[in-house]
Amino acid sequence: MCGITGIYRLDNKKVNKDILLSMNNSLIHRGPDHGEIYCYKNVGLGHRRLSILDISENGNQPMKSSNGRFIIVYNGEVYNFLEIKKKLLNQNYKFRSNSDTEVILNSYQEYGNKCFSMFNGMFSIAIYDTINNKLTLARDSFGIKPLYFYKNKNFFCFGSEIKAIKKHPNLNLSISKQAFSEYLWFGNPMGNNTIYNEINEIKPGSYLEINKNNIKESIFFSINRIKEIKIDEKEAIDKTRDLLEKSVKRHLISDVDVGIFLSGGIDSSAITAFASKHYRGTLKTFSVEFDFDKGINELPAAKSIANKFKTDHHEIKVSGNDIIEVIEKLVDSHDGPFGDAADIPLYLLTKKLKGKIKVVLQGDGGDE
Repeated sequence: MCGITGIYRLDNKKVNKDILLSMNNSLIHRGPDHGEIYCYKNVGLGHRRLSILDISENGNQPMKSSNGRFIIVYNGEVYNFLEIKKKLLNQNYKFRSNSDTEVILNSYQEYGNKCFSMFNGMFSIAIYDTINNKLTLARDSFGIKPLYFYKNKNFFCFGSEIKAIKKHPNLNLSISKQAFSEYLWFGNPMGNNTIYNEINEIKPGSYLEINKNNIKESIFFSINRIKEIKIDEKEAIDKTRDLLEKSVKRHLISDVDVGIFLSGGIDSSAITAFASKHYRGTLKTFSVEFDFDKGINELPAAKSIANKFKTDHHEIKVSGNDIIEVIEKLVDSHDGPFGDAADIPLYLLTKKLKGKIKVVLQGDGGDE
């Protein structure tokens, strides 16, 4: 996980570097490995890095294209970047790093906005065109990676989290009654609403193009465009198994160790089975026992799966003390009210693992 932020001055004034630095530093928890800002005329970009691919300084951001025209800050992973890189190499592109960031940058240089539909992954991307003075923001097809924005007549600003935007001193924010009502009904605001009237999310599968005269939204993916297919039960089972295995295999692409939260349930066990088949090295698995889960103990089932697939297995016991403090921290993490109680044990678990491993796969969402 990385963090991105930026400012585009619609009034053509220079970006205040101190403000941009404050916005960027508010995301240090997302990217403790490196932080840097870039300013050019009326535009500023910031990045906080968690190093996963090409952990050398060659993968640092903001990153400039080989021709110097485009600047990128990016959060996420594009799992098919090696296939795209191969095509670009055949078109005489040169690469200074082994990162997916540079592949995205060169893809944009070659294909423009069409590149976003080529990416298989999760991403929030900001690319600045220094010649046309245009900023483009894009978000992955299902909105896995967050990206928020605020605009008034003087400036447009964005961030991976609302707290980065709120570091800008010249905001005028008000609570959205509509979003609060949606939170009470559904557990979160709907669509691209947030708890603030003036801050929105960029919609999944879309991109914004910002210049001083216009802000234009376009869609590169919509779930409504997926065509229904008719297959029998066996074909559906085989297809699901094949797609899940391919997905897990892609998620193992990393230059740091990969772990799995293993509960012993069907979803995390399936991920462990496929990951152990394709992972180079010994897979680390983590199971947890909470003292507030009376009568529920997933450790034996998880250990059985870990033994079967010969993982480096770790059992962790977590206490539910100081839950009020945890909830307050989660409100700060979400930048507003949150309705998913599953975040509480997940936070407690990840806090125990802090610093031990950077990349973790889990079966969260499998039940849904």
